[in-house]
Amino acid sequence: MDDVPKVSISETQLLDPVAILKQLQLDDETEGQENETSTEKPSTSIEAVANDPNAVREQSDEEELSSELEENNEDEDEKDEEWIPETKKSKVSEIDDPNSEAETDHCTQFEKEMDQTSRQQLGKKKKRVGVRTRRRKLDPALQGLIGEANLRFARGDKETAIRMCMEVIRQDPTVPEPFQTLAALYDENGEAEKSLQFSLIAAHLAPQDPEEWARLADLSLELGDQSQAAACYRKAIDAEPENPRYHLARCELLEQLGEMKIALRGYKRFIQVLRDDQGKDFLHGSKEIARILHQKGDVEEAKNIIETAFKKTSGLYTLDILCSKSIVKFSSDLPQNELEDLSPEKQLQSFNKVVIPEDTPLDIRAKLIIVLINLKACHLVKDDLSNELLNSNVEEFGDLMLDVAEAYMNQEKYDIAEVYLKQLVQSNEFNKAAVWLFYGEALFKLGHLEEAEKAYQLVVDLAPQHCDAPLSILTQDKAELLDSSLLYERCQLLFSEGQTEEFIDKAKMLFNRHFINIRNRDELHAIASAKKLVSKNRALSEVRAFYREPIKFDEGPSFQEDNQIELSDEFELFRKLCVLLHNLKRYDELQRLTFSALGSPHFNKKLEHSKELTFYCLISSFRNGDSYHAYNIVRELVVKNIDNHRVWNLFNLVIMRADDVRHNRFLMRLMSRHPDNLALGILNGHNCLVAGTYKYSLGEYMSAFRQAKTNPMIAMMLGLAYTHMACQKFSAKKHSLVVQAIAFLNVYMELRGPCQESYYNLGRAMHQLGLLPNAVFYYKKTLALKSAIPENNNFDLKREAAYNLSLIYQNSGNEDLVRHYIHKYIVI
Repeated sequence: MDDVPKVSISETQLLDPVAILKQLQLDDETEGQENETSTEKPSTSIEAVANDPNAVREQSDEEELSSELEENNEDEDEKDEEWIPETKKSKVSEIDDPNSEAETDHCTQFEKEMDQTSRQQLGKKKKRVGVRTRRRKLDPALQGLIGEANLRFARGDKETAIRMCMEVIRQDPTVPEPFQTLAALYDENGEAEKSLQFSLIAAHLAPQDPEEWARLADLSLELGDQSQAAACYRKAIDAEPENPRYHLARCELLEQLGEMKIALRGYKRFIQVLRDDQGKDFLHGSKEIARILHQKGDVEEAKNIIETAFKKTSGLYTLDILCSKSIVKFSSDLPQNELEDLSPEKQLQSFNKVVIPEDTPLDIRAKLIIVLINLKACHLVKDDLSNELLNSNVEEFGDLMLDVAEAYMNQEKYDIAEVYLKQLVQSNEFNKAAVWLFYGEALFKLGHLEEAEKAYQLVVDLAPQHCDAPLSILTQDKAELLDSSLLYERCQLLFSEGQTEEFIDKAKMLFNRHFINIRNRDELHAIASAKKLVSKNRALSEVRAFYREPIKFDEGPSFQEDNQIELSDEFELFRKLCVLLHNLKRYDELQRLTFSALGSPHFNKKLEHSKELTFYCLISSFRNGDSYHAYNIVRELVVKNIDNHRVWNLFNLVIMRADDVRHNRFLMRLMSRHPDNLALGILNGHNCLVAGTYKYSLGEYMSAFRQAKTNPMIAMMLGLAYTHMACQKFSAKKHSLVVQAIAFLNVYMELRGPCQESYYNLGRAMHQLGLLPNAVFYYKKTLALKSAIPENNNFDLKREAAYNLSLIYQNSGNEDLVRHYIHKYIVI
């Protein structure tokens, strides 16, 4: 390796990845436009561009985009041909007539057939769309040089690795391996943009991997290059046209870039490549096409697209879409010419009757009533329109009646809403606290105070945790001030006597004097997002101002200011209340209480109390299934306590329940600042393993294994990564991968020791690799051992091992052993 020419990192600028990438993209665009003329200039090679990067640098991104726009100038309604490259004209010239006299005189029949066959074989073959070309194999000597470069890179000798990669590129610039290694090297150095460019060159040289193109698209988006991301998704579509995710992601990016015409063609191609069993995707694509056409003003074509989609996907379209075609007629005393001169609002007020078909379903009729109410056209909702709903079965159509009543309440038509709500509260299905609360509010607004009080009292009985009803029926004298110290003593007494419910009510009343009363989800989010107490109050005021609600109102009884409770004693009472609500599994109340405490000026005086409040908010959000706020809190804890294992365990628990993947980018950014953190490396490996990028997960696990070689879990994950790679359909050197997988699994076995867990994991890995005798051996070892926690059967792996054994024996046809293991270990 000493004869390799020395090249420093700074000198690799001569190999301009941007220039090479632009040349590859230019070759792709002009590939379908080649003609048979022999005078056509050949495209610039990668090696030439490497020596002269300015050869194609002058072509700007705008020119690349314009070339894509000029590919198809046909009408938008015609069939989309954006993606199908033009077939190359064959270089085979017309074959002379074998019966011609000139040919008979100068050639024998054998010579003519040979001439015809050779010329046909020399002609160019037409390119078939969607057919993957075989990847060009690297020369064995250069393959060894690449391997040595990877080893040097792994050892930290980056200069030598660069020189080796440059030598491979010099000798064979059409293979992707050296560019992949250079991409990994620059990514290690933190040069994300240059790493992306080298990865794009490697992907252009081996364009058969759609997942790699999708990964490059995501990296381009992280760097803010939406145009490059759209181009990557286009390549992913060429490699795997039937994957709807690539089509939709590309079209969304094109819409963000303002290329509506190209996005429209992309959606059209998307619905063309779908299979018959992808009806939902077909309907989704048709909706997007119709939306774009509607924005362009082509309403008729959009209507035709939607109708065609409904015919092809009968049974999938929803009732809401059919409601848009419901035929409704309005009648008015004014002539037609006068109606046309009025504004839509005045036209609606001039109508005196609504005519709809008699066979209109009841749910569509209810939606029409709600629309008219929201348009402030309640005079059109007459008896002939609403009687059918009022006379219907409340148990079956009560949800529609509740929606209509709520619409009337929003328009302050309490007298009409009271008619609907009265029927609902008298039913069995809708005799619930929320309906009674609406009913009590309507009665209160109508001045029926006694009946309203009874309704509110029922709300308290049905839902004790609801705060609006107790506040509504509160009869305390405003002049009477409560003694906070006496109320504190009463709470302590109630807690010691075990009177749980009364203790919770009185403790909430005590804390209510300085807690923030959270009224809805938006206020909770506003309090959780702000850091300082002043910012919390400002954010809360903005939310309430947005909803036009009073910033402050009488939210409970008043207290004397003379008698104050010690801060430590009151916070201890708060701890007792939180623990009690947690033990009672009333997580919704617990979350509301803890987030209300975040706005308390008393509890935020001490830093330790503020930290403990944040932790309580994390636990309550996690228990209540609110992964959004739980993740926001635990992320801050991880940043501040990067080396705390308990915090990492909490973080892992939260992201396991999370509905999004925000943690992926957070972990990658944190890894750049803390590259030696073991927990970060393992979690990044897990993310790559779940995403199916096994090589990246292998790199993360290997880095972690170098730091903690006695950690059995890392050795097991390395074995699993190799196992998944060996089970891939197109993976090379499967034997080597299997050997390495078994080697790391044996290391895991030695570190973990003989137990149910280790034997079962090895058996499961052998089962996946198809080594069934080995799998049977380890499964039987699992059955022979006892559980690590005998008193808890949830940790006993005998049932899983027995079931897997039964599957193996079932495939071999041994039904007797199948019944034996199932009846012995699984049947209760």
